[in-house]
Amino acid sequence: FDPVCVESGEDCIKVVKEETFDLIFMDCHMPDMDGFETTAALRKYEAEQQRNPVPIIALTANTSAEIRQECLTSGMSDYVAKPIKIDTLFEVMKRWL
Repeated sequence: FDPVCVESGEDCIKVVKEETFDLIFMDCHMPDMDGFETTAALRKYEAEQQRNPVPIIALTANTSAEIRQECLTSGMSDYVAKPIKIDTLFEVMKRWL
């Protein structure tokens, strides 16, 4: 794995437009644009560019059913609750890669 870390939703969009990724872990609560807005913008960009959607995995401390549904509705592919367990992280990665 060769991870790339960014600090905001805007940075995420910029990097995704410049590089190709196999998987994106998306924090739901980032500065400026949150993970939901960022995901919607990425999905719009992918559609405009006729790109296949990259799996986006939500990372959030909020474990309510409503937040899980909001993640999926915004275009995220899956959901991992914090605190993150390494076994869970690898299970999700195996499922989507």
